Amino acid sequence: MLLQVVLFVLFVPCVAAVCTFPSQLQGQWGSKFDGWTDLTITSGQITGMQPDGRSLDYSCYQSNGTTYVIVSAEFSFGNIQFHFYTCLDIVPSQASDVLYFRVLTHPNIGHQNFSVMSYAQDGDRNISEICKESSTEVPLHFDVFLKKGFENNIETDRCPRSLHAEFTANFTNDVDFSKCPEGFVIDGCNNRSHLTFNYSDCSGDQSSNGAPMYMCLTSMEAENTTYTTIYLPSAEGAPVNAYEIACMEQTMVDGQLSITKSGGACGAMPSVEMMANETVSCRMEVPETTTTGTNTSTQAPPSGTTKPGGGGQGGGGSGDVNDGNAASAIVYGCTTLLIAVVCGVLASALP
Repeated sequence: MLLQVVLFVLFVPCVAAVCTFPSQLQGQWGSKFDGWTDLTITSGQITGMQPDGRSLDYSCYQSNGTTYVIVSAEFSFGNIQFHFYTCLDIVPSQASDVLYFRVLTHPNIGHQNFSVMSYAQDGDRNISEICKESSTEVPLHFDVFLKKGFENNIETDRCPRSLHAEFTANFTNDVDFSKCPEGFVIDGCNNRSHLTFNYSDCSGDQSSNGAPMYMCLTSMEAENTTYTTIYLPSAEGAPVNAYEIACMEQTMVDGQLSITKSGGACGAMPSVEMMANETVSCRMEVPETTTTGTNTSTQAPPSGTTKPGGGGQGGGGSGDVNDGNAASAIVYGCTTLLIAVVCGVLASALP
């Protein structure tokens, strides 16, 4: 413990980047949430953060997996020199065009979404104190950043199976409900990576007329609930009060799927905008397959005729191929037996 404190005190006056950010994190990023400015991430620095209203460059100081401790450039307060430190959990999407960003530091200085710990050059705090919260990947407290220039061309994730259906939904606030008292339909079948909110049945003066199509960005699970972050890339045809980022929270209650949609990031505790219940499941998709045996190529049966477990008994391909192999084995066995019998008869006839 003492060694860590001594090293911390010695190295603070000349803080430099001692770790690097991977290429998936590098670039210019914009957030859809209040409290964040655009960020630029290079191999060793993050610029654009303003935890106390001032803009400082932050260097990568220490990393472990997706967790990064960053340190600010030196600044003065009175006659004392300080550095800000904070701990971030930064998780890139598979396509590296979306970042999920979470602050793991309890602040002694905080500004909206961001929080830091300040250390004077002669401070003696243990650097491990900077990462206060668990780095477990949960959907709560993550903010979403989109790569600049790709906001309308984000690579989507497949929506979770629980959203592959059609749902009837109703607004939960009185104002929107009065404009759409019969509810509306959410279609998760037409495109398995998008959700279409069809407001066409709402009255003509409903600000939510149209059919905005949200992308599924990512899904995470916590306990018995699935949280899906959805994104509306273009406001064209969308309701005037649409959230660009929203959360679809899916929970099984007494064997029934209950869904709520809230504006903002999952876990941000916004007010619930709507509630929905499943009405129609999507038609099952049966892909065409080709099974190849010895000198045999057979197309899979038409949709609806494939046997459970992969088609044939034991799940070993289509039934036709297995039946052909069995017939070949019977013919081979009978031929062998016939040859043996003939040979036996001939042998007994010899003197």
